[in-house]
Amino acid sequence: MMSKRINFHQTFPPTAEFITRLMEVCDTGKALTKEELSEMTGIPTGKSSGKVEPHICYAEYMGLIKDDCKGGKHELTLTSLGKEILRQDPGMQEKVSTAACHSRLSSLYGGAYLWSAMFKDILPRYTRGIGDAELKEETEKLIGQPAKMGPFFSSYSGMFGNLGLISKKESKYELLQGTADKELIYSYAYALIYEWENKFPGQTEVTSMELDSLRIAETFGMSEKTYYSILEMLAERDIVHFNRQLMPYTLYRTHNAEDIIPLLYSELC
Repeated sequence: MMSKRINFHQTFPPTAEFITRLMEVCDTGKALTKEELSEMTGIPTGKSSGKVEPHICYAEYMGLIKDDCKGGKHELTLTSLGKEILRQDPGMQEKVSTAACHSRLSSLYGGAYLWSAMFKDILPRYTRGIGDAELKEETEKLIGQPAKMGPFFSSYSGMFGNLGLISKKESKYELLQGTADKELIYSYAYALIYEWENKFPGQTEVTSMELDSLRIAETFGMSEKTYYSILEMLAERDIVHFNRQLMPYTLYRTHNAEDIIPLLYSELC
């Protein structure tokens, strides 16, 4: 399930460069201190803070690594998603990479609680944007404690800026209306099926209402119409099948999330 460590990021947004450096030192079979990892990667750290441990958290929430942490030492291993991104796009510059990482970071299952709350609950309800005062009230009501929002918003002008998900206009933050990007079709598929498998384990068919509860459209700032067009594109690729004979319709999946990972970059020109 999702971690509720709200301010794990301290004051640091994620950077693709530091996450890549951590992925490159995974699978050593050794448990390393943050100081040793700092020396190996060049990521700065200090006695009480620094960027190593927040970036380990980011990379784990993004589904790229697993961290077996005991006694202040981290044994890092790459996941299958981490291996594919490191092989195909080590600089994490492609939208395919950032879309997959964004979807896992904001997932209800293994993601970061603040990211999930913002994309799946708070931002979609404020269609004309949300100001700082409203945001403070919403996050404290939902999360139960103050949240350091700077790193969240910086990540969508920084590492995830190429997704064009959030803008700031007249002191209000707004979730932008996303379009269906053909290059990202397998990133959308991965996000959908990952949430599906976790929320409805062992269930290969879901109703349209169950599908809506996964909040994938909200995760990518899509309208209902745009999201439906994504589902039709996935049906054309035999990732899902519609059963329109039932009202409301049901959707059947033919793949697991792990099956989608090798396909992520297949639509790139």
